[in-house]
Amino acid sequence: MHNQPLARTKSNDLINVYKLMFEKYPIDSCINPEQSHPLSLKLVLDIDENNIIEKYGKEFEKYIDEMFENLKRSTNKPAHILKKFSTSVMTFQELYIKNAEFQKFSSEYQLGEWIIKLCCLIPIHIAVARNNLFQPLKDGLSSNECYLIEPEYDIRHVEKISKNISFGWYEGIFKHFGNKKVKVVSSMGEQSCGKSFMLNHLVGTTFDGSAMRCTEGVWMLLVNTEEFIYVVLDFEGLKSLERTPQEGIYGLSY
Repeated sequence: MHNQPLARTKSNDLINVYKLMFEKYPIDSCINPEQSHPLSLKLVLDIDENNIIEKYGKEFEKYIDEMFENLKRSTNKPAHILKKFSTSVMTFQELYIKNAEFQKFSSEYQLGEWIIKLCCLIPIHIAVARNNLFQPLKDGLSSNECYLIEPEYDIRHVEKISKNISFGWYEGIFKHFGNKKVKVVSSMGEQSCGKSFMLNHLVGTTFDGSAMRCTEGVWMLLVNTEEFIYVVLDFEGLKSLERTPQEGIYGLSY
C-alpha cells in the first residue's frame, strides 16, 4: 500500500486572521482616534530564488488589498486605518534582526504599560443570578465565601457584601489610574440582539459575541484613554429561558 501525497491547500489563515479580527472588532477607534495605529505585516519566506521575491510581494499585496476591500463592502465599517496597512516580503537569508532595515518594523513599549494593556483585553466575570439570588463574584470566581443578595436584606448586609467584592487583576489597574475620571458604559437588551458587538465597536472592548447565548451574568472590561477610564459592563440578555423573572430583575438592578 503506497502513501498518497497530501494535496496542497490554499490556506491563508495566517493572513486571513486580520480580516476575521476586523469583522468581529472595530477597525477605527470611536472614542479615541489617536489610539488607531497603522499595522504592518512582514512576511518571511523559505525560498532561495531572490529574483522572484518581488513577484511574491506583489501577490501578497494584491491578496491583502482584495481581502480588505471585501471586508469594507461586507461590514460598511469606518476603515481609514486600513489605507495605511503595509506589507513587505523577504527571505530567511535576508532576515537579520539587528539590521537597521528590519528594526524599523519593530516597536518599543514600556513593560508595565504593555502588561496593563494586555490585562485590559481580558474580561472578568463580576456577578451572576442563580436560584433567584444575585451573587457578586470575588476575583471573577464563585466560592462559598461569596455573599448572596436575597430579596429581603438590610443596609448592613449590603455593606458587608461591598467589602468582600474584588475585581481581581483590575484592582491594581484601578489604583494605577486613580487620578483619572471614570465613565461607566453598559448595554441591555434581549438575547442575541448584538449587545457585545455594539460595546466592542463603541468603546473598543473585546467581549466575545455570537448569534447564540454566550454571556452569563455580568462581565467587565476597562478601556484606558488619555483623559478617561471607561468601565464597560456587558450584561446577560433579558427574557432568557434559563433565567426566572426574578433573576432577570436582579440583572436590571445591578
